[in-house]
Amino acid sequence: MRGRDLMVSMPATRARRLDGGQVMGPSAFDAVARYRQAGMSVTAAWSEPPDHIGVELEFMSHLAAKYIAALSAYPNDEMERLLEAQQAFLRDHLGRWGPAFAERVREAASCHLYRFLGVFLPEWLAFDRALLDALARAGAQMESPNAHRRHH
Repeated sequence: MRGRDLMVSMPATRARRLDGGQVMGPSAFDAVARYRQAGMSVTAAWSEPPDHIGVELEFMSHLAAKYIAALSAYPNDEMERLLEAQQAFLRDHLGRWGPAFAERVREAASCHLYRFLGVFLPEWLAFDRALLDALARAGAQMESPNAHRRHH
């Protein structure tokens, strides 16, 4: 299976899996709401549906870039909000369907790149989840009333 055949047999949207096959189902509308809330422009000119894996990964990148920008005013409420948004999106969207999608790609792909991506994606999602959890724990420790005593 190559290129276009792979993409036809492996729809890269979660709607077909989590919304009973309904295109632009509740999961897609939830994704759009989160994109807008985070300031990511959503336009009808997109060539992919809003719950396409590429769009969802781009959204995580968008949130991460905003988090990095917020570091200049560390600590702040915006950092916490962005971290929570990343954790929630990973939990509610990519984490729910990304690993199963990657497994199907890995099994169906004849192209080495797609097989690699099928192996890499679940590992990346697990790494991202662990990193976000560690950042949240570190932030909670810094906000704790006794945090200053641990550092001196």
